[in-house]
Amino acid sequence: MEMVIQRPEYKPAQPVESLGKAVNNAIDPYGVTTSLLNAQMAWLMHPQKELTTRP
Repeated sequence: MEMVIQRPEYKPAQPVESLGKAVNNAIDPYGVTTSLLNAQMAWLMHPQKELTTRP
């Protein structure tokens, strides 16, 4: 029995995606800002949880 490995089809990056990645790497090369923004967005999505835990 022969095992066949299927590889995903290679698709070159779209110009808009390449531009977005280049801008992101120029502005935030280590991903610090992205992590902070993700944390802030998560908090903003559930602000009622923070408000109800205070005495």
